[in-house]
Amino acid sequence: MVRMPEAKVAVSAPTATAAAKNNTAAALLTYAEHTQGRALSHVQRLSVERDGDLIELPPTTRRNLELVQTLRGEDSPTMFSLLDTCMTGMGSRLLKRWLLSPRRDRS
Repeated sequence: MVRMPEAKVAVSAPTATAAAKNNTAAALLTYAEHTQGRALSHVQRLSVERDGDLIELPPTTRRNLELVQTLRGEDSPTMFSLLDTCMTGMGSRLLKRWLLSPRRDRS
């Protein structure tokens, strides 16, 4: 039986030190490798999303822009359905997340 390291520091805690955040990230990667049964060599870097990095669109705005659902409640045609040519479910979920919570920074 493999004992997994426990992450005891919340990554989003404003008082957490950089070392504590790095330890938490390492513990999460170790857990993911354990559950997948292999090394995650495709993970090249990690990034932190802070509260102010994303624009939180109100539900009314999301509905009126028809990002993922039409005004009639249908799944298509929407911005998401027109843009989604992703090859994997994970790619589609990431695209949907980008549409529903866009980044403030345009770069």
